[in-house]
Amino acid sequence: MRLDDLRPTENAGKASATFDAPYKNWNTIQSLSIAATSAPVLDAKGHGRAGRLTLKKFPQLAGFVSGGAERIAIFRLTLSVISIPNYTMGFGHAELVAV
Repeated sequence: MRLDDLRPTENAGKASATFDAPYKNWNTIQSLSIAATSAPVLDAKGHGRAGRLTLKKFPQLAGFVSGGAERIAIFRLTLSVISIPNYTMGFGHAELVAV
């Protein structure tokens, strides 16, 4: 995969995710939130390793890949901040961890 094959986006190089425990209302939210920088994996060795590990965990993905795995964009995420929101301690309460 070549870098120019990837479509530029407004948030290029940034990634975030939030994982929430089930909650009934905002006052009981407990979750984990991460922020990261992202970069495409362009070297064949790294791309192949990531692909093999992904297929090992999710073998059903093999049925969705057409034209070869090299056509799939794989990104390396480097965490920059971890946030642990816990609204049981008050609305908006969160612990921040710098990585």
